[in-house]
Amino acid sequence: MRWVWAVFFCLIAGWAQAQEYPALYDVRGVASDDVLNIRSGPGVGHDIIGSLSPNTHSVEIVGVSANGRWLRLNFQEQSGWASAFYLQRTGPIWSFGLPTPLSCFGTEPFWSLERTGGNAVFSNMGFSQSTYTEVWSGPAAGRGPDQFGAIWDGETGRITATLRRESCNDGMSDRAFGISTLLVLQDSEGTQMLSGCCALAP
Repeated sequence: MRWVWAVFFCLIAGWAQAQEYPALYDVRGVASDDVLNIRSGPGVGHDIIGSLSPNTHSVEIVGVSANGRWLRLNFQEQSGWASAFYLQRTGPIWSFGLPTPLSCFGTEPFWSLERTGGNAVFSNMGFSQSTYTEVWSGPAAGRGPDQFGAIWDGETGRITATLRRESCNDGMSDRAFGISTLLVLQDSEGTQMLSGCCALAP
């Protein structure tokens, strides 16, 4: 019987390692009167720092443990781990292009960019907010589905962005993100480059 479980977990590990992150997952296989524990590390020996209800959808996963049994996610202001056995991937398919919706932000200076449909809303966190129309987005030539670019035009200017699927930290919390970005903002105040992280927004 042990060899059956060994083969099973090897298959799970190989499947998890083959997935592309970040990705969205739904909780599945958890009893209606139970929860899926979120732990501080990838294993049952780590402290429980939170939980997900049985009907939780669109959980963003940003990484996987070495053995493929645990998936990394954000919970409040920190990252945690949940059992891969109880999480089922729902998307996106990165080879199809840059997913939407997408939520990007940066600190010092503080800013945010919300990409929904064909538009993006840029905010400098309370001072102003502008809507831009997406005129182009796509993968970098020869780089596969790991690096993307996008351009948005608006009445107040233009935003040009590069987005890369890689580990990113906001510099203010223990959360982990799976996309980093560089934005060049051109508006009436001039041109500036902004760096930050992005998350798949449900």
